[in-house]
Amino acid sequence: MDKKVEIMKRLFIGVIVFAFIFTAGCIGGCSSDADCNTWEKCDVENNVCILKEGYCYSDTDCEGEFKTCDTLTTHRCVVKEGRCLGDADCESWQVCDSENYCKALPGFCMGEEDCTSEIDYCSSDTHKCEPLEGYCYNDYNCNAWERCDIPRNTCIAMEGRCNIDSECKAWEECSNETHFCIAKYGFCLNDGDCDYWQYCNEQTHRCSTLTGFCERDVECKEWQYCDTETHLCDSKKGYCSTNADCEDWESCWAHDHKCVAKSGRCNTNADCSYNEYCDLKTHYCE
Repeated sequence: MDKKVEIMKRLFIGVIVFAFIFTAGCIGGCSSDADCNTWEKCDVENNVCILKEGYCYSDTDCEGEFKTCDTLTTHRCVVKEGRCLGDADCESWQVCDSENYCKALPGFCMGEEDCTSEIDYCSSDTHKCEPLEGYCYNDYNCNAWERCDIPRNTCIAMEGRCNIDSECKAWEECSNETHFCIAKYGFCLNDGDCDYWQYCNEQTHRCSTLTGFCERDVECKEWQYCDTETHLCDSKKGYCSTNADCEDWESCWAHDHKCVAKSGRCNTNADCSYNEYCDLKTHYCE
């Protein structure tokens, strides 16, 4: 087992050495800079590629503990992330401190630890301590329909607006789109929430039937029914409300609201005198 481990160690070391030689441009040698990588030049005396001035292969080619070699793209020494040699190495909202770390400027934050209030968080957009959703320091921290309740640092709905149903009346609900209180289904705020044949009852906040219109048959006379298209009471078949509901030889009898033949006219022989009959074409007694 020990012999096998030793063989594996040697193979690993061999791979590392091979990789270093390849990176350094030694395989195959060179006769000009064109034979090397962009960050190398050709040592024509030894026919090997070597680093150009200002470039690096690894961190060991960089001076100072705050620098690292960018081996993925430029092969230049750059300041390590989060470290700095001056303010220019930091973000615009940071400053380079005495320990060569980029720190947040006064009024800015690096993370939650820089925010001391329980209602704050460090915004990744502004890099400032911002109030958590629903909390505020001023009206600008709230939504357009809200104001900041300073003593509680809480955003609350302005007068006439709402966030939840409980901020509305019993027959209302809060609209998630407009944040106004609107009538619940089956209720109304005003006549505009009702159909043309209804009005909004201010006591019940329900749509009620206007005088002269109907919603159900019981709102009509006993010889009428409610036409659900026009919401008007209309005569049942065989009944009439006015003469207009009868044929031109008939009139509407107010006693039982039925059409009866006018004097001298007829619908049946019974409407005629003895020994006469009713001509059903003319509706005259012959």
